Amino acid sequence: MRSIFKNHHIHKTNRLISILWRDPGSLSLEHRIFNTIILMTAAVSLITLIYNLFLDIPPVQTVISLICVVIAITAYYYSIKTRQWRKLTLGLNIVFFIALGIAWFYTAGTFGSVPYYLFILFTAAILLLQAKVRGVFLSVILTAIALMMFTERLWPELIRPYDSESQRYYDVFISLILCLGINGGIVFMVFSHYLKERNHKDVLLAQSIRDREAIEKAMDEIKILRGYLPICCNCKKIRDDSGYWNQIESYISEHSEAEFSHGICPECRHQLYPQL
Repeated sequence: MRSIFKNHHIHKTNRLISILWRDPGSLSLEHRIFNTIILMTAAVSLITLIYNLFLDIPPVQTVISLICVVIAITAYYYSIKTRQWRKLTLGLNIVFFIALGIAWFYTAGTFGSVPYYLFILFTAAILLLQAKVRGVFLSVILTAIALMMFTERLWPELIRPYDSESQRYYDVFISLILCLGINGGIVFMVFSHYLKERNHKDVLLAQSIRDREAIEKAMDEIKILRGYLPICCNCKKIRDDSGYWNQIESYISEHSEAEFSHGICPECRHQLYPQL
């Protein structure tokens, strides 16, 4: 019964993945990670949009969440249709950072929920950006965050606080849970796919080793006669590489898989046994 339930659960999961990713078997690991992060971003932005309405957080934050939902869904649709996901990564990271930078000043800065979402941005940038732009982007982001923190320290009046402590508490609490869950989910997905790929490579390596051993064994068992064989024109003995003359039966048996069974041909029989 447990096995049936497990198989049913796996079938439902695979069906959901197929619906979301559209033939995931044809997508690379990086493309699947990109789609997953984009879908998670859309889901988080939607959740943020909903609880912003309930907590009566400033409308700017709500508009930012709505924009992030639209951008994430559009990017996912474009990725599925064209499979050109790499050209989206840098632009999306820049857009989402700008959105988080604006939200920073409307949700208490370092004491609000935005710093937790920056961890998701960093994780996505590390996983998805190409090496030639990853270092530059992360350096720029770190510099921008440092400037925002200095701005908050020098001109605190630019930072809009929460209307109440409970509002801040619920916003930070929900954001922390969401960000921990998403970062954990991303790390788990990457690690599980890494283990899957490594196990697959281990299986292929073991199979290759077995095939090589079988080929080497077969080559050791195969004996082939090549080249010119010096043979006596009278007794038909064959000279080996050491200069010794061997009976033709012995030489061929030693250098091939052939075995001899002796008989007599009609001409020899008539010559040797004329009475028969």
